[in-house]
Amino acid sequence: MRPQAQLMLDRFNAALASVDETTLVLLKGHLLIEEALVKIIELHTYHHEHLDAARLGFNQKACVARSLAFRRADIGEWELIQAINSLRNDLAHHLESDEREKKLSRLREVYLREAAGMGNVDEHRLDPPHLIASACALVLGVLSSIQEDSNALRGFIHSLDRTLNPDLEPFQRHVNRATRSKKASVLERKKQQKAKVPGRGGRSRKTE
Repeated sequence: MRPQAQLMLDRFNAALASVDETTLVLLKGHLLIEEALVKIIELHTYHHEHLDAARLGFNQKACVARSLAFRRADIGEWELIQAINSLRNDLAHHLESDEREKKLSRLREVYLREAAGMGNVDEHRLDPPHLIASACALVLGVLSSIQEDSNALRGFIHSLDRTLNPDLEPFQRHVNRATRSKKASVLERKKQQKAKVPGRGGRSRKTE
């Protein structure tokens, strides 16, 4: 094996030699927050296949969900979400980074500010994994509350739809992800069929 390849392999093995609790907590917490953001957006939309086609990134999802948060668009937890995402992005793109401590300090600052009224917060016991876990838990609690408000609003809209459109079939109240995937597959097949036009000799050719 060439020396450079061996160095790369050694570095790879060293990176996998131990479980990094901070990384594990951050990645899982980030995923749970993203799921909660998507749920809020879905509760305000009705044709989710088009939402999926937009391929929104985490920051875009956070901005859209925040715009839908009604009276909670200016609470500090949105800043906390940004701090968590910033730390996650640094970790996802760099094994080692000079910016990591700065981003971690920013996360600590925002979390302590937002959790100031909580009696069970002990600043001195907040090592990185516990800090990240606590910050994610605080965010998820707030997002779950926004989900409840969004779900109630969706219920009002469905009730209004029954009043305005009594002769139509009720709109599906909840959308199952398996149903969405099936619908997306059907739409994709239809799109592919439309992309084919009759050619010479009875053969088909794709449009440009």
